[in-house]
Amino acid sequence: MRSDDDGQSFSSPIEITSAFEELRPKFDWKVFATGPGHGIRLKSGRLIVPVWLANGKSPKAHRPSCISTIYSDDNGKTWHAGEIIATNSKEIPNPSESEAVELADGTVMLNTRNENKTENRRLVSISKDGISHWSKPVYDPALVEVICMASIIRTSAGDLLFSAPAGDTQTQGKFARKNLTLHLSHDNGKTWPTQKLLQEGLSAYSDLAIAKDGQILCFYETGFTNNEEGKTTLLRLAKLEINWLNAQKDHPN
Repeated sequence: MRSDDDGQSFSSPIEITSAFEELRPKFDWKVFATGPGHGIRLKSGRLIVPVWLANGKSPKAHRPSCISTIYSDDNGKTWHAGEIIATNSKEIPNPSESEAVELADGTVMLNTRNENKTENRRLVSISKDGISHWSKPVYDPALVEVICMASIIRTSAGDLLFSAPAGDTQTQGKFARKNLTLHLSHDNGKTWPTQKLLQEGLSAYSDLAIAKDGQILCFYETGFTNNEEGKTTLLRLAKLEINWLNAQKDHPN
């Protein structure tokens, strides 16, 4: 669907499943999904949306899985599939929910959820065009993976900002969806020297955006229920200045 009024109204939906059918000869999927975070527009105008696919025994099984991208070079009129980036294996168990970001030189970085409980880190791959010739995925030693969706963007200053739960080794273990944390990189994700706790306690999926005035927006899950599962019950929007990451103030707006 398309909107020309900042989301107040949308056009009728157009079916684009054919883009995923292009991947079927290489991965006979039963389930496919976008994001679930945002896609991006490259400097070239190309639209990139990270996707994951699964072909488990049951129709709704989310495992085993693989990751790819779909793209459009005509402002979303038509869509096609990029190359498969990673498929379930011993080295990379069930890669799934991914986020893309364009680096300063036009390279596209993909940051991916995975279920490697030995590495316990986010999976990263890069491509010059966002659809092909992806680098061999590697685990980023600085970004903890609690098996949860995360988000990554470039700030107006050109830095990378990453959001994800950091876990809690003191109580529920390193895979707990707790303590949503922001990480800042000044060198295209080679290092992440700045970390700041955004939400203490239960927190899960998050998505980042940059407002027109340059402020950072983080939309995320939080809140407790009375059951033992500790499911999220609230959606919260945090609005903050980039300087907050380096300040002593405990909480953003």
